[in-house]
Formats: sequence, C-alpha cells, structure tokens
Amino acid sequence: MWHFDRDALTGYSGKQFEMTWEDSLNMFHHHIYSKEYEGKRGKKMMKVRDEIQEYPNKPLEDAFMDKIKKMMMMMAIELLKPDFNK
Repeated sequence: MWHFDRDALTGYSGKQFEMTWEDSLNMFHHHIYSKEYEGKRGKKMMKVRDEIQEYPNKPLEDAFMDKIKKMMMMMAIELLKPDFNK
C-alpha cells in the first residue's frame, strides 16, 4: 500500500471530520479528513488533508511506472487544454 496526500494551504477551525470512499474492487481508498498539527510556538492547528491509499496488485516497479505514466498523461492533457479566457 502507498499513500498520496496533500494538505490544504490554509488552516481549518471547524469540528474534526473524516470521509472515506472505496472503489468496488478494493484497489484504492480516498480519505478527506481534518488533521491536528503543532504549529508555531507549540500552538495546535488543524488542516484538511486529501489522501488516496492505493493497493496495487503488481510488483512495485510496474506499479510505480504505471503511476508515472498516468501522471505524465494528466500533465500533458492539462498543458494542451485550451484557454478560453484569452
């Protein structure tokens, strides 16, 4: 299993929460949740974290190369997207 995650840039001051989605083949789990951190001067802070846990059913090298190819394809699509705001 591996985790891909990112934290929100701003803090969060609401109640703690967690939401989870799973695909039908149990290949990945998607979590969005609040996480408590120790901020400046020991002050407790919360941020929202978006995390995907994947369970690839293949050797690590194959799974890693598939992930890189998918990320490169997504970047290419984003770069080729027309900008209608011009």
